[in-house]
Amino acid sequence: MNISLRILMPCAALLPLMPGCSRSGQDDAAGESAGTREVLRLSPEAMTNLGLETVTIQAGRLQENIQLQGEVVLDESHLALVPSRLPGIVREMPVDVGEQVSEGDVLASLTSQELADRIMGYVGTEWAFRGSMEMIKRERALREREISSEEQLLAAEQAYRQAETEHSVALQRMRVLGYKEAMLHMYLERPDLQDLTLYPIKAPISGRVLSRDLQMGAAVEPDRILFRIADLRQLWLRFHLPLRYVGVVETGLPVQVVNEIAGVRSKARIAVIEDVMDSRSRTTPVRANLPNAEGLWRPGMPARVEISGVPTPVERVVPLLAVQDLEGRSVVFVESEPGAFVPTPVTLGRQDASQAELLEGPPAGATVATKNSFLLLNAWQAED
Repeated sequence: MNISLRILMPCAALLPLMPGCSRSGQDDAAGESAGTREVLRLSPEAMTNLGLETVTIQAGRLQENIQLQGEVVLDESHLALVPSRLPGIVREMPVDVGEQVSEGDVLASLTSQELADRIMGYVGTEWAFRGSMEMIKRERALREREISSEEQLLAAEQAYRQAETEHSVALQRMRVLGYKEAMLHMYLERPDLQDLTLYPIKAPISGRVLSRDLQMGAAVEPDRILFRIADLRQLWLRFHLPLRYVGVVETGLPVQVVNEIAGVRSKARIAVIEDVMDSRSRTTPVRANLPNAEGLWRPGMPARVEISGVPTPVERVVPLLAVQDLEGRSVVFVESEPGAFVPTPVTLGRQDASQAELLEGPPAGATVATKNSFLLLNAWQAED
């Protein structure tokens, strides 16, 4: 396109600041055709008076703010499944779904004959173990006085080791059910006067009862899950990270979690960025820790995830100070030669607070005016 070669008058509107400012034609070769384009020429004195600064177009990183969709879920490290370790019949179930329980609270009680058998089995091994200890003490004393034979002492020691093993096995079978040895010793005296079949199911953690799978009088099989309990003071936030942010978003980064319908806003912190991507969405699953001491969040709630200041690499960046509006189009003033500026249309992409991605416009390596570039725009428009 050929533009007039005439030499334009000085920029009258800015003359006090810009002596030596003028607009003129400049040769511009493109392909096999040649023409001229208008440029704004500034003397060194004018550039100094303007406080004009320039920057070179190059690759850079945007501090991008991104928004993603996520979901609040249970923190599996604060979730407990409560099974029955023994078969039995449901006798009591004082706790219902939704109730808050403390560690050690009785959730339900079973009538279990196997529990009674284990307790009596332990009692039998305890008495046998104590008897074997007395026997070996006696045999050692007799052996020292040469009244007992070596064979009798060895037999006593073998009986002691056998009783000790059987006692340890019986004790371990009771510890699995939550019984301590001191608790079991109360059954040594008149166990027939106690209800040995009462099997209490206790809460292993403090939290909210999420589910209960019991009916009064129903038979319960071993290892069946009877209750689910979760500590809802700590939850997880799950969301998926697009491929272009993988490698720039790191664990430990804080995020904002928002549900506008519920009017809830909280902070979470990224804990895990998984290594395996979703092959269909081309995204990476991410998990963040979400404190919930006030109970504002509930598992299953949708949430908007806001991540601020994500360093995103782009091929070309331009400072927003350099971008001006000329006749409804975004332009930058490219310094084609020292002191000569040409308004060049640009197309911008993603932006942060101070710069933007340059999709179309000057190539990498071009020099553009930044600080006070609006004065160049005023000078250019004053000449029209």
